[in-house]
Amino acid sequence: MIISSEREFPVSMSSLYRAFSDTEVREKWWGPNGFSSETEKCELKKGGEWILDMIGPNGHRYPNRSVFLEVEPEALVIYDHEEPSFVMKMEFISTENGSRLKWTMDFKEKDESDKFRAFLENANQENFDRLARVLDNDV
Repeated sequence: MIISSEREFPVSMSSLYRAFSDTEVREKWWGPNGFSSETEKCELKKGGEWILDMIGPNGHRYPNRSVFLEVEPEALVIYDHEEPSFVMKMEFISTENGSRLKWTMDFKEKDESDKFRAFLENANQENFDRLARVLDNDV
């Protein structure tokens, strides 16, 4: 019930982590191609809430709510996403040429992971593509 995606970026750990932790920067890349996001709340700490809307190319809003389970700046972020139900583990890993971001989505129900697998495997890579462009330009 795991969907895993990762990518190496030629930037420092602090730049990579900032791209996630800074709401203004994150909103430039969070979501697959054609999507945007609007954050209502992001309390990046254990027990903190993350509430945002993903906005599709047709303008449809997809509400998202998560609770942070663990936050280690520049190392690890784990959150529990409500719908669909999964736990996301984001690992920020130092590499010889920069840093790597690894996402592991652990779905609580097999039918949920099966339902979203094809979409998410592609969408996560699109997220990383968008992140790479932001890192090249903004961070």
